[in-house]
Amino acid sequence: MRILEQLRRLAVMADDLLFLARAESPQQGLDWQTRDALDTVQSVWDFFDAAAEEHGLAVAYQGSGVVQAELQQHRALTNLLSNALRYTPAGGTITLAAETDASGTCALRVSDTGRGIAPEYLPKLFDRFFRVEPDHWRSLEGMGLGLSTVRSIMDLHGGRVEVHSTPSQGTTFTLYFPAQPTVKEAPA
Repeated sequence: MRILEQLRRLAVMADDLLFLARAESPQQGLDWQTRDALDTVQSVWDFFDAAAEEHGLAVAYQGSGVVQAELQQHRALTNLLSNALRYTPAGGTITLAAETDASGTCALRVSDTGRGIAPEYLPKLFDRFFRVEPDHWRSLEGMGLGLSTVRSIMDLHGGRVEVHSTPSQGTTFTLYFPAQPTVKEAPA
């Protein structure tokens, strides 16, 4: 069983590395679609619902809006929700929110009441292979590619990702999708 788990982790890591390499050269055809933002977040959450219930976590939805995004948006949300589930203790809450501002920018937020992240780690949080690893977190799985993948996806959308966190209180990641996505130019 342990060997199968390690093989699964290696397959996920290889997939993440391939995605990151392709994201640096976005000549590939991207499939932009207009979607209801909260429905999108809820559909991604459906994948985690059973695990959240098993861990004794509550989920809350709020807001509305429309997001113009490529299908990789689901991968970004999956990475953020996976982290929220992993770092929120039993009895905690994960909040999924969507809102569109006057310019048409859609913000999708994933907030948790988990452990939070110390301020000194925040500047490196989106670097490839970076992990916050104080002794009590060493046992948690992860390879340090999830958040760098999120940043790459947001770059592909011409958007951005922000994080706000308070140790022992929780973390909020916000994905900002512009009204009109702009694909970054490939490096020369």
